[in-house]
Amino acid sequence: MKIKGEDKIIVSYYELPFMDNETFERTPNNHLIVDIYNPNLSLDKSVSLDISSAFPDEPYTVPMAKFGTFHFGHQYDISDTIFNNDPQLEFFYSLEYYDMLQDKTWTYHYVGDENGNRIKSYEKSVLSSQPLNSINGSDNQVAFVVGSEEENGIEMFNIESWTPGFYFPASYNGDALSDALNRIPHGNSYSYLIGLATGITEEETSYGLIHQYSPNGELEKAIKLNISKEPYMFYPLLNSEYLNPKLINNDDDIEFSYIHKHKGMKGNTLYNQYSIAKASQNPIFELSGYGKEGDISGSGFIFDANWKPIKLGIVHEVMNGSMVTKFFNLPLNNGQLSVQEVQKDQLNFYYNHSQQTIGWKDRALQYEIYDMSGRIVKSRVHTSEVSISVLSKGVYIIKIRTDKGQYSHKFIVR
Repeated sequence: MKIKGEDKIIVSYYELPFMDNETFERTPNNHLIVDIYNPNLSLDKSVSLDISSAFPDEPYTVPMAKFGTFHFGHQYDISDTIFNNDPQLEFFYSLEYYDMLQDKTWTYHYVGDENGNRIKSYEKSVLSSQPLNSINGSDNQVAFVVGSEEENGIEMFNIESWTPGFYFPASYNGDALSDALNRIPHGNSYSYLIGLATGITEEETSYGLIHQYSPNGELEKAIKLNISKEPYMFYPLLNSEYLNPKLINNDDDIEFSYIHKHKGMKGNTLYNQYSIAKASQNPIFELSGYGKEGDISGSGFIFDANWKPIKLGIVHEVMNGSMVTKFFNLPLNNGQLSVQEVQKDQLNFYYNHSQQTIGWKDRALQYEIYDMSGRIVKSRVHTSEVSISVLSKGVYIIKIRTDKGQYSHKFIVR
């Protein structure tokens, strides 16, 4: 990564062994070490960061240090003028706590200086987080889903000024909020979009709801999305790529992508349906997970060299565990997304949970692992397995090319 305009190599590790694997006793007075190397592998700087527990009297609450895993790429991992004005470096890192007795996990976030002192801290129990769209003239924000005995809700947090934005309780003005959220430009400012956990029915048609709020939490409008009749679930896809108004066509209106679940015609089987629609209008694209191709289990994009999304990928999971990935050309072609390619996974995959690897029988000429935003996170040639131990928690798609063809498979890192 670049630090003050210069290329550097970063290595992070515990100063001492983290824990005795037999007694589960943690090493006291441990530190997170961040080493900064020059490209010729000479050590430029070594920093020791404070990872002391906020719960020193709770031996079964284990803090695990995390560095280089925060949102917005590596923009905030190591910086010099973002969090203060002195010429020294600052380091963004986290402590992920695991309560072994209650089986609970949460995260605290910190900024440390070169002397190892914590100069910024966020010590609310973050259960999950996601970056919000960058808006010109506004601080970058992350949505922290916080949960504790005292509070449950979503706090919009300004990263660079290290100040809280608006806090949405989990139940806000009588509406149950979901964790599907983001923000979009609105005039000279921005608006929040948050999916609701419950919808409405009008004239026998059900609608999922997205509420658009001002930065101060005032309801600006309710966005209704057609989810047909008798839905069992609604979840809008509000990642930045899906909210691009030019994704589907060239007008300035957002076409919303969303998932809704329904009951099949036979038995009690539930299936997902993927739809794209403008607010309060009938869907312009629908794809069902009910049928021989299997239920829909994921979606994402393929980008060109300029990071422009050019294909929408939708993954079906077939009954026998194999998968079908359909790719649709973007933008719309005469009002419909055109199918570009169908790939059926007939390769048998197996998981080695102890070694944290995924393997397959045929030797791959090449594999590529994509996250759900379409970015390649790992690639290698001529192998029959891949280690997933370094991947962050989330959903990924691995694409494998062998002598027999090309296959894809979805997996989850928990």
